[in-house]
Amino acid sequence: MEFDIIRGFRLATSFLTILPICPKDKIKNEEFARSIIYFSLAGLVLGLFNLCFLYFAQYASSLSFNIDQFIFQINKLMPWFIDWGLALAPESLTLKFNLMNPWFIAIVLVLINTCVTGGLHLDGLMDSFDGIACGKTSRKDILVVMKDSCVGAFGSMAGSIALIVQVVALAQLDYANNFNQIALLVLLLPTMSRFMMVLAILFQVETKPTGSLAMFKKYQKTAIDIIVNLVWIKLAAIVYISQVAISLDKLIQLDLIIIPWMIASWFVYKWLGFKLKGHNGDSMGAGLVINESLFLLMLAVL
Repeated sequence: MEFDIIRGFRLATSFLTILPICPKDKIKNEEFARSIIYFSLAGLVLGLFNLCFLYFAQYASSLSFNIDQFIFQINKLMPWFIDWGLALAPESLTLKFNLMNPWFIAIVLVLINTCVTGGLHLDGLMDSFDGIACGKTSRKDILVVMKDSCVGAFGSMAGSIALIVQVVALAQLDYANNFNQIALLVLLLPTMSRFMMVLAILFQVETKPTGSLAMFKKYQKTAIDIIVNLVWIKLAAIVYISQVAISLDKLIQLDLIIIPWMIASWFVYKWLGFKLKGHNGDSMGAGLVINESLFLLMLAVL
């Protein structure tokens, strides 16, 4: 079956985010399942939101507004509106925004991730940890706990810790001296984390899973799914690097973080599958949040 690239991208993006771009007509199981090859590309959408915000913050921080001149023009037009004698000295009337404050950037980046995804993966993290901590031994009993709409204490703690780690780690980065390098990472992190999700679906999910994972497993084409998702990541990296100045040693430093992180991410999914007696949509979301938090923590430390 000839697969429509735009349609597949819309399906993947609407599945992983809350962006309203899902096709309105009937969706076949196979075409939904084959949208897995666009998971990394869907992650790139979130990365572009991050990138746009970073460049907006950098640009806005470079601007300054002379309020003295503004007051002078208003005074000429409406002399009765402003008592010019009360105006401050011109040097004290320059307005400048500091949007490159690391804490401000960290909070907004985490908010962007949460809003664009609708907190879907964060919800999966909380449900998964409720299931892990419930003390049940059977898969059926664990799923009952995970499907409960009320979030438990362990789920709340897991969600809170993940958000705190992401904000604190992002706030430790040196945006002034490593802006291009950090911008590349916030662009690629959503794509890489979704690529690790694809690997977990292809190699760690049972042959007969439940829910949406069943269709991904039924129609999976392992080699194609891996290669195409890698292509989206490589293309995004090549296009961005070609537009900015990033030295070779900086790129090597990034690889020294990315490679160990990918290995650790694989074992995060293995651990979740072991504790939950198998994978489902919640465990996939949980792994994504944990892995993104882990990457940011490694970045801040190393």
